[in-house]
Amino acid sequence: MVGWDIRKKLLVLDVTARAWSARRMDDDQANIQPLISANATVDVKLGGEIDRFFWSIAVQNLFNVSYFDYAIASGGSPASLFGPAVPPP
Repeated sequence: MVGWDIRKKLLVLDVTARAWSARRMDDDQANIQPLISANATVDVKLGGEIDRFFWSIAVQNLFNVSYFDYAIASGGSPASLFGPAVPPP
């Protein structure tokens, strides 16, 4: 995160970058599923304080990056009243 007090708290700019690496899906004990890809986002916020009032405007995910950060690997059927769990093929 980078912050810049442009004009004595009247105008403040904050830029936040978040990045994450590739990782495995939940429940992928065999490590056979594709990885969740690495990605990054950038958020920008412009705000300030005037007397007792605060104002701000923000843009989240500035570059409109499409991503997901969680997935479950499952291909079998869970146990139920009708039978035992069936592992994925």
